[in-house]
Amino acid sequence: MFVIDDLFEGVSTRAVRGDRPQAVAVTLPHAEGTAVAGSPALDLDGGLYLGVDASAGDVFHVTLSLPAGTLDVGDVHVVARNEAVELVLAPSILRSAGEDEFFGIGAEAVARDHEGQMLRQPPVSWSVVEGDVELDPWDHDDDGIEDPVWWTSIADDGCDRVAAGTWRSAILAGEMDDLRETVELRWQCIEGGDDGCACSLDGQRTAPLGLMLVLLFARLRRGCPGARRSTTRVS
Repeated sequence: MFVIDDLFEGVSTRAVRGDRPQAVAVTLPHAEGTAVAGSPALDLDGGLYLGVDASAGDVFHVTLSLPAGTLDVGDVHVVARNEAVELVLAPSILRSAGEDEFFGIGAEAVARDHEGQMLRQPPVSWSVVEGDVELDPWDHDDDGIEDPVWWTSIADDGCDRVAAGTWRSAILAGEMDDLRETVELRWQCIEGGDDGCACSLDGQRTAPLGLMLVLLFARLRRGCPGARRSTTRVS
């Protein structure tokens, strides 16, 4: 995995089934990291989360130790943001696993370098290009200024004061340095709030946000962005 150094604070490991990316509970997990290049500082306190203080050029190897054996996760390469030559945006839906209950709708971003390699966690500034929605701001350092982040979400559930059956849409823009892209979100409002929502791209971009098998980047956000039940549905 390749990750841009600006926002990077660590990785969360997960054990999943071998035949599909479904997380499973594990006993006494211990994420471990070993420096491969550079001088990354690795927090080895244990658990599923591995805290990392690293800069561009650092490389470290991650494993997840369990009582039954050790899972080899792989190498993490930390790169500078100027390695990015393309920004890719995709719709994002936050839902409760195993339940038809949705908490948020927004977008996520990755970048690509000259070789087409995916670079995760680009520091993106988000805005609304079209649509009557507001974005939930993220101020990580509490200085009153919105911080760039690799994801964003709509501030409300997307269906306030909207009649059931109404289709809504919004176009969001993401910018990092001289890179800029847009993504379209579409969703339908329903009666009540148990059926969730769905979003789709505008057809001009494809979403390369594939799931890694046992390594997921931890979101920096403190909990869900206003965990509230949405009044939208799958289409």
